[in-house]
Amino acid sequence: MTRSNQLSPATLRRLSAAFPFEFTNADDAVNGALDKLQALQQQSTAPPASRPPSDPPTTGALYEFIEGGDFDAGDELRWERPNLRETHIAHVDANGCIVTEDGRAHRFPSNAIAHIAPGQRPHPWEAWIHVPSGKPIGTWREEYRHRKHNAPTPGFDEDDAKDWREVIAIVLERLPHGAWTTYGDLSRLTGRHQREIGGFLSRAHELKNAWRVLLAEGKVSPNFTWPGEHRGDPHELLRSDGVRFSRSQVADPAQRMHVDDLRKLLVG
Repeated sequence: MTRSNQLSPATLRRLSAAFPFEFTNADDAVNGALDKLQALQQQSTAPPASRPPSDPPTTGALYEFIEGGDFDAGDELRWERPNLRETHIAHVDANGCIVTEDGRAHRFPSNAIAHIAPGQRPHPWEAWIHVPSGKPIGTWREEYRHRKHNAPTPGFDEDDAKDWREVIAIVLERLPHGAWTTYGDLSRLTGRHQREIGGFLSRAHELKNAWRVLLAEGKVSPNFTWPGEHRGDPHELLRSDGVRFSRSQVADPAQRMHVDDLRKLLVG
């Protein structure tokens, strides 16, 4: 029988298997096990070894605006959703990422949109407005593309003062059934101010589909006028052209043709 102050042979065998060290009696076995446990405890509470600094964060899609001096770190961005009476606020960080209200940084505008409203598909470069300038970030992107690459729109000769009107006439005539576009997209397509484009549309009697040019939020401009003969409520004609509207008379954003889509119509 094992005495109360002694370890049984079975316990000694378990200690020997768990802590492989030599011992001649029970005290040596227990003390060896305690030393091993103490060493393990000290390792777990020791401060972590210093690590080399991590690589700098990857720059976001807006970094060129930061680098160019047009955006500052901390500039506010807004995404207005009038149908839901919601306004989402974000900020640009020093790396050109979009930081949403929960503090998460997103490299691309589409990522920020998907994070806030999964399943929604507004055009991310048009949805986010750069508050200090009042411009969509897509407008800044187009300006930078033009500034850096000086690439005119296909089929557009800047030396011909009339050609921008011809470009508009071509893309409007080629709009697919149900599609609509905006004054801003036409402005980015041609390099002309939206007011100049609006004035042209209001005077061009023979222009096709001029009523399919809407405001950025998908509404008919309050200044819309028919060129020539009055044709009634433009919403009715838009519906007959296949444009879908919400109850608040906002056109379906999925049917919008953005500037890149319009460029394809020119070469299509």
